[in-house]
Amino acid sequence: MQIIECDHVDLISPFPSGQISRLRSWLHCYKTLVLDDSNTMTDEEAEEFLRASILSPNVMSWGVVDKNNLTNYRHPAPLVGFISFEFNGPYNGYFHVASPRSAWGKGLIDEAARAVIKQAFTDSEILRASAVILDNNRPAKSLCYRLGFKRDGVFEDFVRKNGQPMAVVHFGLTRVRWNEQMAPATEQAPVTEQEE
Repeated sequence: MQIIECDHVDLISPFPSGQISRLRSWLHCYKTLVLDDSNTMTDEEAEEFLRASILSPNVMSWGVVDKNNLTNYRHPAPLVGFISFEFNGPYNGYFHVASPRSAWGKGLIDEAARAVIKQAFTDSEILRASAVILDNNRPAKSLCYRLGFKRDGVFEDFVRKNGQPMAVVHFGLTRVRWNEQMAPATEQAPVTEQEE
């Protein structure tokens, strides 16, 4: 097991396989892209699919633990989220997030996501991190923007949810853009009098 320690969260890798049912419920709660109308899996089949995905050699996965218990969850190690990075070849990968609503708005998922993206760019040769999100999933889209992702485009009528066609948004964060975000303020160009 690997642990990444942050200010308010600890990330444990891989995501605990005994908590797959919680992950499935988080995905169901948000009605994510994974659960569109083409998904005919039972809950048990969905959990087995998620377990196999998490254990895949091309996936890095983490459980997000609220170490300061900002969510007031009654557990010694409150698990409040899932984050994974799925490599799609040597230079690209897809970023995935799921959590209960209680973890959003407290900065926990943002902090965990930044740590995962940092590890993905630091420990591999990827040139780009990508994310695919249902267009109506505002919290996930906002998270991508806060993390520095740029919207690549919208795929209209890409999936069907509850019988209705839905658009999907594709986001990307390049290594170059990530490096620029990580540059210390002292390396930034000085502000001139004209810019003030």
